[in-house]
Amino acid sequence: MLKGSASRVALLAAALMMFVGVTEASAGVPPMLRSGTHPWFATFNFGPAIKMKTAPTQFKIGQEVGYHLWGRSDGPAIGGSLEESFGDSVFTFNLSGKFWWDIQVVRGLSLYLTPSGRFGFIHANAEGNGGAFNGMSLALGFEARLIIGNRGLVFFRPFGLDFMIGDGFGYNFLARYEMMFGGGATF
Repeated sequence: MLKGSASRVALLAAALMMFVGVTEASAGVPPMLRSGTHPWFATFNFGPAIKMKTAPTQFKIGQEVGYHLWGRSDGPAIGGSLEESFGDSVFTFNLSGKFWWDIQVVRGLSLYLTPSGRFGFIHANAEGNGGAFNGMSLALGFEARLIIGNRGLVFFRPFGLDFMIGDGFGYNFLARYEMMFGGGATF
């Protein structure tokens, strides 16, 4: 049995070999799931936006378009996001700039882990005499993306935080958790 630092070095070496072995697995990737080559993408997503702090729980839809700065389907991307939310007698409209970073999990496979952030303007309007909320919106998220046939795109965002800073509904700060499903195309 290895002791102390020798055992840590051995575990680190084993983990590194496993990681290198996994990232080199591109030879067995089916053609439909090979790395994407198109820098542009457009998506549509939907899912719940769940109340965390004073924001209403709503059904949310979003449309996004982005461009990968390295000229292929991975790495940093910038674009725009348009989102609408419905429910709890409130309509919410959000227009934002967005940043993504697509990290390829296995070389040659079109599966990406994608952290993202967006910053923009939000407007919420309550039915009747409920007033309105206007302000800034900041969101952080993490999703898994899969490109299919170098054109189709599906994703699942299990984690998203949406923060709204402004004035309205008697509050200056609202927050909610999002879990989104979506799809789109690369071009």
